[in-house]
Amino acid sequence: MVSSLYPFEPIATPRRGAADLNTDFRARIALEKAERDEKRRLEQEEQCSETNSPRVRVLAWEKAHGLRMPSDTQHPILYVIARATRLPLIEIHKEQQARAVGLSPA
Repeated sequence: MVSSLYPFEPIATPRRGAADLNTDFRARIALEKAERDEKRRLEQEEQCSETNSPRVRVLAWEKAHGLRMPSDTQHPILYVIARATRLPLIEIHKEQQARAVGLSPA
């Protein structure tokens, strides 16, 4: 019988090689990209969903882009907002007017 001074000897953990670390890094990067892609997909879905009101769709666009819809009715970005939200330009103008009189807080 072989006796040890330490009844509970630590079990040596295997060292991880550079290949394992690279694989983990790549997997983490791929996971982060997938999460970003899913977030973007959900944001786009919220902007275009016909079940959402024009106000909600414009707010979703603003949130996704970190911008505020301008109050100028001739601003060129309104066409971009209309296309992204799949709203007619007249609906974008109505939302601008509602904001101007304070009916829908942004």
